[in-house]
Amino acid sequence: GELARGAYENGYENYGSDILNRLLALGKKYSNKIWFSYTGSIPLPPDAPVFKTLAIAAVANMDLWDKGGEKSVAWMNATGPGNDMRGLPVGEQIFKDIKFNVQDPAKNERRSAIAVSTNKDFPRQIAVPVNDTAGAVYLLHSSSDNVPGNVAGSITFLYADGTEASEYIMKGKQVTNWWFPNLQTDRSGVAWYGPNLKSTKVGVCWAAIDNPFPAKKITQLQFNAPLEGGIYAVLGITLADKPFYIAPKGESYGGPDNWAAANGMAALVEGLAGVKNEGLAFDKVTIAPRWPSAQIDSVDVTINLPASNGYVAYQYNNNRIAKQINILVTGSGTKLKGHVLLPQNAFAVTSVTAQGSPLKFTTSTIEQSKYVDFDLVLPSVQKVIIKYQ
Repeated sequence: GELARGAYENGYENYGSDILNRLLALGKKYSNKIWFSYTGSIPLPPDAPVFKTLAIAAVANMDLWDKGGEKSVAWMNATGPGNDMRGLPVGEQIFKDIKFNVQDPAKNERRSAIAVSTNKDFPRQIAVPVNDTAGAVYLLHSSSDNVPGNVAGSITFLYADGTEASEYIMKGKQVTNWWFPNLQTDRSGVAWYGPNLKSTKVGVCWAAIDNPFPAKKITQLQFNAPLEGGIYAVLGITLADKPFYIAPKGESYGGPDNWAAANGMAALVEGLAGVKNEGLAFDKVTIAPRWPSAQIDSVDVTINLPASNGYVAYQYNNNRIAKQINILVTGSGTKLKGHVLLPQNAFAVTSVTAQGSPLKFTTSTIEQSKYVDFDLVLPSVQKVIIKYQ
């Protein structure tokens, strides 16, 4: 903004308008807002990850349906018929561009998901064999709606060298409950949702968990129950050959956003629109419209100071065919100085009139830019016509 304002004042109007156009494009691109700063060079994203699904059939202990079996419990220990996850597609699936393998309970003794809990009939821990390396682990998972705390469960990486690393699975961050799931972060979200016989919306979540030590071979992934109660369920596990990629944001930080926006606004008001307060509350004002530098021929401008109600307003129109600039101007002050940028193809001013009467004027040149200068008395409305060749 400061650079644009300086460009307007020193004969580089096209450069100043180019800056404002770039600011406008940035504002539209990033939330219709001018941020304090923006990210510079952003590296190209890595290649898409290579996925490898893990088989959990041998350790699964929960049905997707309300049935259950000799070796499994009903979905989330359902007590009412139809309140389950039977609508979730089984087999090889792509959810949110992630490959998962959902075990069909009908083909595995009603066992589809891993479920851990401190409640009776559930184990507190279940380990899934891996014996491979991974940059990240993607989970297809869910939580019961009766977890009293924020911890839904945890995952522990057990490595071949005997070390381990754990991470909590937090509700609202990596997972949410299965009734009316609502989750969206950079690393997680709702993977699938649909109706069941009791609800219009049930679903499961996805989450990306980076491997803390990607060079180490993982022997097992251990899933641990929330100690405060509730059920944590894992319906699919997928390994990826690289860490989860989050594209850098274009908007950046470092100071108040309104500072940057104010500088841009100052360049717009004092530079492009050319309204500059030369006294108190616009009692003396300069208007220096520089709209030809932005390829704009017609515009209405009103600048107001609410505390004092001082204002300047003008309507600008450049008739390229007639080679005539019309400015209808007024304001709350008493004196106005006009300093009007001429189009690039204008080489001379033939006349300036105000309310149909000739008006004294001079011309000035700043670098390669030509201006016509004149004085007006306010607050009456004045119609100024500038004719050029």
